[in-house]
Amino acid sequence: MRIILTNAQIWGVEGDTLVIRGDKVEKIGFYTQIAENFPGYKVVDLAGRSVLPPLHDSHTHIHSLEVWSVDLRGVRSVQELQSRLSHKVREGPPFIVGRGWDENMFDGKETPTRWDLDEVTKDIPTMIIRVCGHVAVVNTALIKLMEKAGILEKILQAREISKGDFDGMIYENEIADVKKLLPRPCMDELKALIQGYLKKYVSFGVQYLNIMSVGPELLEALGGMTNALGMRIGIYLDPGVGLHRPGFLGDVRICGYKDFADGSFGGRTAKISERYRDKNTSGVFLLTDERVAFLTQAAKEGHQIAIHAIGDEAVRRVVEIFRKKGIPGNDVRIEHASLVTPDVMKELSSYGPHIVVQPHFLVSDWWLTNALPKHLLRWVYPFRTMVENGLILYGSSDYPVEPLNPYLGISAAVTRGLLRCVNGEEELGIDEAVRMYLRDPCFGDSLIREGSNASFLVLGESIESINPYDISALKPQAVFLNGRFIEVGEDLLNQLK
Repeated sequence: MRIILTNAQIWGVEGDTLVIRGDKVEKIGFYTQIAENFPGYKVVDLAGRSVLPPLHDSHTHIHSLEVWSVDLRGVRSVQELQSRLSHKVREGPPFIVGRGWDENMFDGKETPTRWDLDEVTKDIPTMIIRVCGHVAVVNTALIKLMEKAGILEKILQAREISKGDFDGMIYENEIADVKKLLPRPCMDELKALIQGYLKKYVSFGVQYLNIMSVGPELLEALGGMTNALGMRIGIYLDPGVGLHRPGFLGDVRICGYKDFADGSFGGRTAKISERYRDKNTSGVFLLTDERVAFLTQAAKEGHQIAIHAIGDEAVRRVVEIFRKKGIPGNDVRIEHASLVTPDVMKELSSYGPHIVVQPHFLVSDWWLTNALPKHLLRWVYPFRTMVENGLILYGSSDYPVEPLNPYLGISAAVTRGLLRCVNGEEELGIDEAVRMYLRDPCFGDSLIREGSNASFLVLGESIESINPYDISALKPQAVFLNGRFIEVGEDLLNQLK
């Protein structure tokens, strides 16, 4: 392909014209100065549209059980949750896995129980996972399978309750244990799920993905696929798959390992330095000495280690642990870092890990004012202070916890979403918010420059000049990856013919 894209606002570039030859950017400059040097090239007038480098999602997930899942995001009551499950029941599935409910959105803020599930799911083993992924509810049919596997006895003993009093609520590692009881999709079904997932990302102009907590079956599926869309996929393995060499497996890059230091705010299992306002707990710390030893060995063999740490106490301990192990900050990713108090900020700044954030939590976690001690709320998602302390932030969705649309995250980072009244001074400028989505810890930065791969996206208007709230409605009019159009709108398509 030989093409000149002109009359464009090009991100980070002086000039209004890109010259593309094959899969490379051949020249960048102003049309009046360079066009005559490229006779025979097809000229496409972008009419002032914005051209950005391809975007990154630095923390996303693919769950194999999504093949048979029910989307429970946005339900407003237990009754609406039951209604969605009942539609799935009519399909006659062997089991049901729902995902995305949040009791904070329910009218009475009641938490669903096993008995609520039993009313509609009957004998179909069912698990519904909270939006955070760290809390779930199981029905009686699934509890019977848990009992046969010996999982139920451990839960009842730990909580000192009887089987009849068990409400079906499970947490953290208990969820992983229960998932192992459910049948797995076949490899063809899993590959079809992945392809649909990748196509959604490409439609938003995302080329780079960091897929987290990759287990054996997903590793097999990703490693055996041909990446026809031209995406760059980095994976962070679950420690349970054992130690692999860093590098490429087929078209995917093994970047490192992902583990958990704590839970979630929603489940009150994120480890904070004080007790929650509405529950007599300060959360849990999950990182064991055994896992630390494994991750330390992985880091010494060239892997990045990514640690989920939401609460300030969890973040502090992660820094302390790996600093003592002699692991450089550049080899460590801290996922979320949702609550960072000034003393912890100082430790982060001196250690210098990668900080992977999810700005759309600012919209979803509006209820934090009822959960955290008031003086800690000032330090929830403190993006501005992080940047001022020299930390590098990377934007992500944590899909399926939040929507995979990156423009929702960019908008939230600038507007502060529903937590603006708590600490609106932590907002980022549009330029800073966009830059979070132009890099990731595995692949680095995406840039538009001469000699680089011809990969970019075309927006209908300048992202730097529109109202920050309107950024959430953006969608690329064209996506160009590695020298070819993957997505293109009708207006530009007519010019390309």
